[in-house]
Amino acid sequence: MRSSRSGLLVIELVIAVGVFALCAAICVGLFVQADRVSRDSAALGQAVTVSQNTAERYKTVQGDLEQLAQDLDGTCTEDGALVLWFDSDWQPVQAEGQYQMTITPQPADGYRKADLSVQQTGSDETLFALQLAAEVQP
Repeated sequence: MRSSRSGLLVIELVIAVGVFALCAAICVGLFVQADRVSRDSAALGQAVTVSQNTAERYKTVQGDLEQLAQDLDGTCTEDGALVLWFDSDWQPVQAEGQYQMTITPQPADGYRKADLSVQQTGSDETLFALQLAAEVQP
């Protein structure tokens, strides 16, 4: 009689450990997913802040991308676009970084317009996009 009780106890313990292991695996997966969502949200928030600051600078220089490139240490491409790079902490860098901001000029009458987009390097997905416009003072 005694051995059947101990066998039943071992089976109950194995089942309890299995249930706890399953719950722990589910919780670890949820924590990993929450961490990824948190990092994506922080990157989006920083992209919005940097884009808004750049938009204000764009208005200040009346849409002159060459002046903006000098002010922000960016690079103008052959097609007239301005490229700015940022590291993982959203600090400006000269060479290729974690994030890329591109300001592409658009044709307009009486205004200088441009499209601003922020992407993570190596990804085709745009984190944030904004249309810019600056009135040209005579």
